[in-house]
Amino acid sequence: MSAPVLHVIACAHGTHDAAGRVVIDGLRADLAALLDAEGPGAQVHEAYVDVQSPSLDEVVADLPPGESAVIVPLLLSLGHHVHHDIHHAAAARPDTIAAAPLAGVGDDVEPRLVTVLAERVAQAVPAGEAATSDIILAAAGTRAADGQAQVHALAGALARATGLPVT
Repeated sequence: MSAPVLHVIACAHGTHDAAGRVVIDGLRADLAALLDAEGPGAQVHEAYVDVQSPSLDEVVADLPPGESAVIVPLLLSLGHHVHHDIHHAAAARPDTIAAAPLAGVGDDVEPRLVTVLAERVAQAVPAGEAATSDIILAAAGTRAADGQAQVHALAGALARATGLPVT
């Protein structure tokens, strides 16, 4: 009897930009490597909610019945694609759940994301100089109030981590 398979669907927005596609491919490869290090049993799938294919709905529909799946949004915050596309795809298939977006849920900002962002700020400062500038945190827009609140919470957490103003 073979071990059960967990299908991990790494779901990004999708982009026409070649450099953006390389970044998403790298995230998906890193996710697969992390899961492989934990042992056999996870299979990582590529999916998108817009622009690129395969679509999330296609990937979910093609999964073997009776095997578990988790949709991992490679999206920063809550918004239309998390609330609608990802939620509906998970609800359409038994044994399928959706993980939280990268920033976390609500005001509980994912601390590892804050750490990575603070490290990127430190790397941008020339050696021997102190960071004295404001940080501009840019995120793709959403009309969803909870998604906007998440980005504001992330900005606050980054300001606390760096000691610099974040807008």
